Amino acid sequence: MPTRLNWHKSSFCAEANNCLEVAPSVWGARPALHLRESDDPSRVLTTT
Repeated sequence: MPTRLNWHKSSFCAEANNCLEVAPSVWGARPALHLRESDDPSRVLTTT
């Protein structure tokens, strides 16, 4: 996974802390999308 990701919160997120966050990147030569919940940012799901 890239060392620094630019996370964006969902526009459907209220003031609560359990929001979906997404970060696009390039992993190797392929585009990737990283997903996490803001209440547990240590767990990241990555799709390529």
